[in-house]
Amino acid sequence: DRFSHYRVFGQRIATDVDPAGFFNRGEFQDTGISRIRFHNIKTETAVDTAWCKDRAEYEAIVRAGKAISLEYEFPTLRPSGYLLSPGTFLTVKDTLLGADASLIVVSTVWQVNESSERLTITLQPSAAFVQEPPRKLSKKYSLGPWKYL
Repeated sequence: DRFSHYRVFGQRIATDVDPAGFFNRGEFQDTGISRIRFHNIKTETAVDTAWCKDRAEYEAIVRAGKAISLEYEFPTLRPSGYLLSPGTFLTVKDTLLGADASLIVVSTVWQVNESSERLTITLQPSAAFVQEPPRKLSKKYSLGPWKYL
């Protein structure tokens, strides 16, 4: 599912010097969605505001990438001269769908029987597989021995 607004909420580590405010928040808007739909994400560990914004943007990018999926069927197992497997990048130029991009093979289905062979591949953009932003805490905060949990 795609949403128009992504909000990430997370607690922050409070100190005696800075007791005001108990949470950090980050937002990102997906301009490709016209209907207003909110998606709220609550983190499990302490985070800073920059990470909340990065996570909201990450969610929007990955969900937009996973929303696009193309499926092609070929009458042979080797349409380009070699056997296709998941993780392979293919350049697709499809004038009917208006696709002109480099896509990743997500799944392959090989069907072989006595009279024919058939290959079905599913493609998605690489944005569907972007790595999640790493969690970082500000240097002024320390989790002590609990940082590895």
